[in-house]
Amino acid sequence: MEHLFFDYDGHQKNLGEFDSKDAIEQMLISFDNETENGKLYISYPMVEALRDFEEGQCGKKDNCFIAIEKGTYFMSHAKFTPTTNEFIGTAAGHTIGMVIPNIDPEVRTLLKIPEQYSSLGILTSRTGAAAQAFSVDEAAKACNVELLIFELPRDTEGYSGHGNLIVLGAYDVSDARRAVEVALTLIDEKAERIYINEVGHMEMHVTANAGPVLHQIFDAPLGKAFGFICAGPAGIAIVAADTAVKSSPVDIVWYGTPSINLSHTNEVIIGVSGDYGAVKKAVDIAYEKASALIEVFGQKPASILHFTQNPDL
Repeated sequence: MEHLFFDYDGHQKNLGEFDSKDAIEQMLISFDNETENGKLYISYPMVEALRDFEEGQCGKKDNCFIAIEKGTYFMSHAKFTPTTNEFIGTAAGHTIGMVIPNIDPEVRTLLKIPEQYSSLGILTSRTGAAAQAFSVDEAAKACNVELLIFELPRDTEGYSGHGNLIVLGAYDVSDARRAVEVALTLIDEKAERIYINEVGHMEMHVTANAGPVLHQIFDAPLGKAFGFICAGPAGIAIVAADTAVKSSPVDIVWYGTPSINLSHTNEVIIGVSGDYGAVKKAVDIAYEKASALIEVFGQKPASILHFTQNPDL
């Protein structure tokens, strides 16, 4: 599994107007599958405070960026960039990424940070857990960092679940910074699999190759396929998980209930492992079952990236 990251500086003029667009399109076409040539992710760090281009304006290479006050990002990006060196960026689920270059000795003692790590990478969010955990797992494979803290505070902004706190240890601040940058890029993709409606929520994820972070958090067997099944209210996840494991040959390797492994959030989480095809089938079945049950409360659960409250419900 390979992920490729390309920093696209949209203001550069070293390619022509049309050549630049064609080059990006060809790269995305060529690198579109993480299990074959690799999956390409485009970021544009030089304009991360502005986030986007004004449609129809960029051909002239002027008046190209939207005003900050015009930006709208649901459960996603901040509308401004703080003037602080610790800030790295934001992602879906109201996730913020930060670094501490040199941790204070008292804070180190309080958080029980091992002496060998001088720098910390921090990701924390209002919504989601697996989207962030799966993203940090991929980042840890590519960067020299170690998971030190993973906690699930009660949150999800009212949708019965959790947010998260993730702290990574690094020998050098550049490793911490890069790990946070990679994770933030992946979170925006994986948050597509966090679903909500007016009352409930669910989160479903699959990886073909669990790494050290997922192993540490969810006891996922290293190098094996791992699936994450979560739904709330809690009883819905039990029904969904029961249906899934009856329908596909997977092993339950981790679980969380409101009072076990979770922070009394109104949800249940099941982690499953096995052959990739079986794991994916189990997660897909759990999604269909949980979605149908949550829908009795309102509209069909939608990704947090697209959800719009129904005013009639």
